[in-house]
Amino acid sequence: MKRIVGFLLTLIILISFVPMVGQGASYFKDVDVIFGNFKLNVNGKRIVNHKEPFLYDGNFYVSLSDLARGLEIDMSTIGNTVYLDSNEKLNIDSYTSKLPLVFQRGYEVLAKEKFIEELEEEIRALEGKGPIWKSYEMKDIRKNIRVGFGNISIYLDGKKLNLDEEPLRYNNDIYVALDNIAPYLYITPDFSRDKTSINIDTNGILVASSSSSIDSLLSLRNGRNYLLDLQREELERRKDILVNLKIPYKKINDIKSLENYLNSYFYKIEDLEVSIDLSETSNRLYLDISFPTNKNHLWLRLNRLDVEGWIWNIYTAIVNLYEEDIIINGVIKNPYYRQYSSSNYRDYVAFYCKDNDIHFDFTNSRLVPPDSINHDYLIEVLNNNLNKYHNFDVYYEAEMKGDNLNLYVYPSTDRLSKLSIYYKMGYLKILNQRIRTIYPNIEVFGQIIYPGDTEPMDFYIKDNKIRSRDLLAETIEHINKNFRHFNVNNYSFRLSYSLYELDLMNFHIVAEGDFSVEDDGWIYGGETAYESLYSTVHYAVSTIASLWDANLTVD
Repeated sequence: MKRIVGFLLTLIILISFVPMVGQGASYFKDVDVIFGNFKLNVNGKRIVNHKEPFLYDGNFYVSLSDLARGLEIDMSTIGNTVYLDSNEKLNIDSYTSKLPLVFQRGYEVLAKEKFIEELEEEIRALEGKGPIWKSYEMKDIRKNIRVGFGNISIYLDGKKLNLDEEPLRYNNDIYVALDNIAPYLYITPDFSRDKTSINIDTNGILVASSSSSIDSLLSLRNGRNYLLDLQREELERRKDILVNLKIPYKKINDIKSLENYLNSYFYKIEDLEVSIDLSETSNRLYLDISFPTNKNHLWLRLNRLDVEGWIWNIYTAIVNLYEEDIIINGVIKNPYYRQYSSSNYRDYVAFYCKDNDIHFDFTNSRLVPPDSINHDYLIEVLNNNLNKYHNFDVYYEAEMKGDNLNLYVYPSTDRLSKLSIYYKMGYLKILNQRIRTIYPNIEVFGQIIYPGDTEPMDFYIKDNKIRSRDLLAETIEHINKNFRHFNVNNYSFRLSYSLYELDLMNFHIVAEGDFSVEDDGWIYGGETAYESLYSTVHYAVSTIASLWDANLTVD
């Protein structure tokens, strides 16, 4: 009997040292988290004596009592239920209030500022310059802590919050994933560049604000949002010029400056020096390209691909540096004919722009056309001219399958697979443009093959359209992550999106909600609910349109 009792006591002692998950609604669990002595700031001011936030499962968790104190809202706890009271600050009139729009603009501005910072650093790297911003390493301390899960409810102004990530108990407090609760509180959190602070912007809502100050803040953010869009477009043009043409970027406002620029950087087709004269009528630009008779032997050494590629590079420079919607046409003259000759043989080459494509007439060029696709030549061009992207090397191989090209792309690292969809699509657009300058009508079945165990990415190019099932799936994931919910008053509404490729030209988008138009929150939201729904779906559709060249229909 003593042996049995001794065995049971030993077993009980051993069990007490093993982390156990309870079978009821609440349980404790040992988890690995990251501490970094992170400071918690609200509108630039530190919350005094706050408990330390930590990173768990990709989310910043903060003390809910500290957050409530910093946001000047009341908090009380009864058992496992937490009650937050904004004292009417979040009791927003959906018909007249501009506060939700201020919050939305704040989120957009923050996202665009971060994207532009990354774009600026890319451009500086392409220009051979050092980074603008100092690179910081997070001073992380990894710890294993015991936290409580389950059966924790949070109410805000009487309404229960449905959080994606479960709140947890730690350090005699309730901790919440900051990004999860932020939309309910109309706050915008941001991790500082030096990776030491979590900064919370209240968007003028959970602070004392007059109507005029809200109007001023909204006007300021609308203006900032607009300027950031312009800045992003300008930087993307600049990057395209650096990546595709390897010439310096310069904003050009008049035709004479453009003519000087083209004659400085596009004065040669291979070894043949030429002169470019420009004239403009409305939004049409005419290029008159000539060279002297004593250089004609150099013209005859060229092939059509050399000439087409050179014209395409000029067109790319013009639309990026001068005027995006410009239409070009022009000629390369036969030097043995006078300027105003009426002969049908006066021009070696004529070209014109239609639907963002350039059409060429080489009838009188005396240049021999390629009989078939030379995939070795194409690969040579790609390996010489598109062998770097985003600071990593790229190598190409290809084989012909009938009239189609199987293209294999080998990045030196798997970095591209981890970059956003914008970078992946950006690379494919550059690749498509480079291929089209050589073989405009070719169909390409491609695969990006990363080193290691990373899954390859398939893509297809036809008729100047880029398609990829892998990128389509990533697009859906991106849309569902960034445009999945909107708030009206204290109600949160969720959306899920599906995207279908009907054919090469047409995509269909379906947005589905988890709510009914008969729900109290929707009815109370009134016109603002419809506006918020439309705005959220509009941003999702606009994002898809910016990535994919296709006709979009929406349900």
